[in-house]
Amino acid sequence: MSENKQILRKLTAALSILSAAAGIVMLIVGIIGYTRNTTALSEAFSDGPEEGEFYSGEPPLGSAEYIVDQKNFFGMNRYFYFIYNTDDNGDPAETIVVRADKSFGENFTKAGFRNQNGVGIKGKCRRMSGTLRDFFEDNYGSDSLAGGQFVYIDTYSPRRNMLITAEGALLNIASAMMFCFHSGRLRFRSENQKLAVKNIAFVSVIGAFAVIIPAAVILYL
Repeated sequence: MSENKQILRKLTAALSILSAAAGIVMLIVGIIGYTRNTTALSEAFSDGPEEGEFYSGEPPLGSAEYIVDQKNFFGMNRYFYFIYNTDDNGDPAETIVVRADKSFGENFTKAGFRNQNGVGIKGKCRRMSGTLRDFFEDNYGSDSLAGGQFVYIDTYSPRRNMLITAEGALLNIASAMMFCFHSGRLRFRSENQKLAVKNIAFVSVIGAFAVIIPAAVILYL
């Protein structure tokens, strides 16, 4: 029995180290993604949005209603809007597609598309694919979009980075607890204290794998 316990402890230690390594990578990726420098939205309008670049700024104009909504793999709706900069007369000029919440259009007036609430956007530029690209290609064409590219700014990307950071933190907490618990390095004053540590580790793992990862995937798709 003691030999089996030693094997179990070694396996647990190995899994803890792997989980901790994955957690550290997620922390780094999430923090870098969330805190990285962004390019001014005005540059996306003037030069065309570049895939992989992060943009932030306040669009002068925007569509008051979403242009198209599409269901992702999980059956959740994704809403896409137009935002515009203005020409010398204050009318819509270059156009960029953004993915945002269903309520995003409420920030713009139906007459004139003015940004009445001063809402800003921040997100990563992603390439359109599949039916989304087909929709914009068939109904608008690349000439109507800034830079002539079928791309969009995804305002959900900062949320994904926050989820990835939280996931990395939870994995590191759970890994540290599991390693200390099974290596015998923790000493408990009572069974209640021991049970509490177990529960915290369990909840951390469940939270990371059953809640945060699926949420991040859903937001990505």
